[in-house]
Amino acid sequence: IAPGLKWFFVLVVALNTLVIPAIFIALMRTFGVLSDLSLRRRRERMLPLAVVAVCYLVCALMLSDVLVAFLIRKFLYAALGCVLLALAVNFRWKISLPLVAAGGAVAMLLIVAVSRFGNFTGTIVAAILLSGLLASARLWLGCHTPAQVAAGFFGGFAAAALVMLAL
Repeated sequence: IAPGLKWFFVLVVALNTLVIPAIFIALMRTFGVLSDLSLRRRRERMLPLAVVAVCYLVCALMLSDVLVAFLIRKFLYAALGCVLLALAVNFRWKISLPLVAAGGAVAMLLIVAVSRFGNFTGTIVAAILLSGLLASARLWLGCHTPAQVAAGFFGGFAAAALVMLAL
């Protein structure tokens, strides 16, 4: 892949998955739509999750004509699946968003490893251990119940795995 194309990928992905969602969330906080940036209140998570979902979809669509970006698109759609799961669950119950992301990341790493794109054994073990630490921290801080943490991790894992295997 040409260096210019690599930077194009980095720019498109960073803008759509980091910069634009962060700006929207900061604006929502500035205009009083969010009480704080931690998104502790279940009802305040809806709009930020929807914004993130739209940004992930736009990013994946922007890369849809670039053949060499197939793995990036898979990751984006898997992440979108995790966000949509969190959004759907959030209508009725508070789920651990950090653990949804952690479960999704572990699933993506496992699927990439099983697909023989590389040996990620150490990375997978580290991701699982870090997910456990993250879960422990969320419980210790009193941010979530054990059920919310478990549902987050396993829901994120399932959503990402299903999307990646379906594409």
